[in-house]
Amino acid sequence: METMTNKYFVVSQHTMELVSKSNMSALEDRSSKSMEKLKMLDITRDRPVKVAVKVAVPVRDHPKFNFVGKLLGPKGNSMKRLQEETMCKMAVLGRGSMRDRKKEEELRASGDSRYSHLFEDLHVEISTFAAPAEAHARIAYALAEVRRFLVPDYHDDIRQEQMWEMQALSSSSSLTFSDDQHSPNRGGVTDMDTSNDDKLEMEPNGMECNALDKNDVQQVGLSSEQLHQHQQQQ
Repeated sequence: METMTNKYFVVSQHTMELVSKSNMSALEDRSSKSMEKLKMLDITRDRPVKVAVKVAVPVRDHPKFNFVGKLLGPKGNSMKRLQEETMCKMAVLGRGSMRDRKKEEELRASGDSRYSHLFEDLHVEISTFAAPAEAHARIAYALAEVRRFLVPDYHDDIRQEQMWEMQALSSSSSLTFSDDQHSPNRGGVTDMDTSNDDKLEMEPNGMECNALDKNDVQQVGLSSEQLHQHQQQQ
């Protein structure tokens, strides 16, 4: 009986040692992988670094809401202002970022690495280049501001401002038409109806982007469709 007890003790002790070694090995692997992802920052010299993040757009929770339109705003002006205020570059990328779904499917099937983001869920890519503390502060501010645009509310302050801006743009454009060409709805509130929400997803915002790298997805205030148009022009 004593012999069996000793054997059981030896086996149990051996099993515990194996489990302990296995756990330690798993922790070491996890730690090494985590360390590989982390880069050492030199904050004493304030050497500029690039910081980039991807922000998920909640389209799965709210599939009928036009987040792309709200993020870009009329003629892309909302995203222009976001970039100016936060000093970050932003781009709406991923599945559903292009208005032309057929073209999106073609680009996704093309195998071109420039459009690999189309396999990902819809997201906003935010990036900046500055001294470490400043760069992370900019990203933090950008995250807080972008979050306001990801609220699926048709009547919040952002949407109301975009409606007034759209009305002003429409009224300004109508001045170029003669009375017989003037549409009774141009510049009116009916042209701003949120039921026709895709009106907020406008044409390319006209920002100067000659220096953009085709392989760099952190484009300046562009949706992926606008990015594709820019690449075709080059």
